[in-house]
Amino acid sequence: MLAALNRWTVPALFTLSLLTSGVLQSAEYKVGMQDWLFTPEELTISAGDRVTWLNDDNANHNLAFYEVRPEGAPTEKKPQDIRVGKEYSLVFNQTGVFKYVCKIHRRQDMKGVITVK
Repeated sequence: MLAALNRWTVPALFTLSLLTSGVLQSAEYKVGMQDWLFTPEELTISAGDRVTWLNDDNANHNLAFYEVRPEGAPTEKKPQDIRVGKEYSLVFNQTGVFKYVCKIHRRQDMKGVITVK
């Protein structure tokens, strides 16, 4: 019984060590929404990272992915409203290039791109 416990204890401690050291942790990124701009407009992240859009503006915005969209992301037909002072987060689990837009301010060229490697 002790031998079986030791066989599982070492790998479990190694995995816990990796998790607490940050090796397996994902990163978090912020994208501001103000003056009809996403800031930054382009972002490169790794699979598993989280992006949070923050509406720091005095106007409501929304978020819609087009062409290729990440799993669970808002679409042009069903955009995600992000009201003044609110935020929306999405974890990107798949690689690719994902273009998005604020449909409300599309004419003002409010758009962005997230590249997931």
